[in-house]
Amino acid sequence: METSLAPGAACNTCGYRITTASSTMEEAVPATGDVSICLACAAIEIFVDSPTGLVTRSATELEYREYMTDERVLPAVVMIRVGRLDPKWPGHREDTP
Repeated sequence: METSLAPGAACNTCGYRITTASSTMEEAVPATGDVSICLACAAIEIFVDSPTGLVTRSATELEYREYMTDERVLPAVVMIRVGRLDPKWPGHREDTP
């Protein structure tokens, strides 16, 4: 399922604009407290409510460590980082694998 995010929602690490979010892990619309992985830079972020709708915030160091040991999150982060080598990938960067 997919949901729209607040206007202007963006990754807090790289600034990539986020317009929609989907959850394929549990087939539910993302909600406050759920993890988000930026498709451009693979940053781990957390969904939070704002006055204009759902946005993300950067994961704390503790949250980051927790999610990097999650068997669902780590493979997604690795796939995004490898995908960034493709010039067609959003936020493509040749210098960072």
